[in-house]
Amino acid sequence: MKTQDLSSGPAGGIWGQLDSPSPAELNRPESDRAVTAAIVLAVAATAVFGVQPLFVGAVADELSLSDRQIGFLAGGDLAGIALASLLAPLWLARVRWRPAAAVAMVVLVAGNLASALAGSYASLIALRFALGLAGSGLALTLAIAALHQSRAMARHWAIFVAGNTLAGALGLWGLPYLIPAWGFRPVVLALAACALAALPFARWLPAGGDEAPEPESRSHAAAEAGSRVPVVMALLAHGLFYVGGGAVWAFIERIGDAGGLGATAIGGTLARAMPISVFGAGLAAWAGTRFGYTRPLVLAGIVFTTAMALLAGPLTVATFGAAACLMFVAWNAVAPYQMGLISEHDPAGRSIVLAPVVKAAGITLGPVIAGLVLDGSSYLPVVWIGVLFAGLGISLSFVVALKTRAGGADNPDGGRGRPVER
Repeated sequence: MKTQDLSSGPAGGIWGQLDSPSPAELNRPESDRAVTAAIVLAVAATAVFGVQPLFVGAVADELSLSDRQIGFLAGGDLAGIALASLLAPLWLARVRWRPAAAVAMVVLVAGNLASALAGSYASLIALRFALGLAGSGLALTLAIAALHQSRAMARHWAIFVAGNTLAGALGLWGLPYLIPAWGFRPVVLALAACALAALPFARWLPAGGDEAPEPESRSHAAAEAGSRVPVVMALLAHGLFYVGGGAVWAFIERIGDAGGLGATAIGGTLARAMPISVFGAGLAAWAGTRFGYTRPLVLAGIVFTTAMALLAGPLTVATFGAAACLMFVAWNAVAPYQMGLISEHDPAGRSIVLAPVVKAAGITLGPVIAGLVLDGSSYLPVVWIGVLFAGLGISLSFVVALKTRAGGADNPDGGRGRPVER
């Protein structure tokens, strides 16, 4: 099937500019500008996750939502992202990436502006799902496709994590001062501003669409065929970890509120804690696989469990802040190793594209499960859900790690195609 031409018709002038031929270096995924564009678009697409606790908390207070409704609302955007990622193989090679990314940013701007006008739970959750599908999901899929082709995926992913964390920290720091007077509207307007700022970067993406995949060698095909079970296990571990973390993250504002902390204290504490989480990804990037996979995973599991223990006890600003810091550090440290395990057993690079799907599915299911379990008396079940599912995810990653030969920590492509132990 031919690549869809978005540059014809009345809007041809706009899309023609976005999809116009550019210098050769812009068509290479490793180009600095192409990588920058992918990272900026990914940050704009996932900015909603960074401010999710404030968003669902403000909506819950304004619309008097139940815990079950909070859980479904928190999963709205991510359900759309998961579906968009799952459908990506059907369209990714058939459309031009630059106009498609521009469309995604326009959808995010318009959809978030519409969200500010939404006056009911039903209309708001429908809008958030649509934004996740046609906005965030589309942009994130294109960004990951561009970064996946680069020769330094791990390094670029770490930069994305840092940018995403910084955006979330800024939102958590400033928005609590606006929410008391304006409700959840400042949150969605800030998300619209992020998408608008990212829109010009769309033209720096690789052209995409008609680019044929690189031929797969027989050795890679054989390695892939022999590693399907570890790949499935690694993907499942990735999803389980995000079920636990996603449940706690969606309700962490409610946990702090139930512990007697005010909205300003919660937002300020989370804003100060989020930049610290960069150390989790930074340490993982520094350590690589020089210490293998098992020891870092065990250490991250201990850190995450300690965070949950603090959230389960009496809360002060200090204990709440310490729990948030430890949780964020563990969160950002585990993900790179889980992605590394998928790559270790996926020489052809076909299964790693499903990682965003299982991640989004996990983050979506976490709040939904928590919302179904909560009865309004206590938020302690959320902590137990976090411990159970995140613990299962790390444990399953540990099992996969035992089958993996960790090596080549300095390999910029994350070790894709390295042999695995049988």
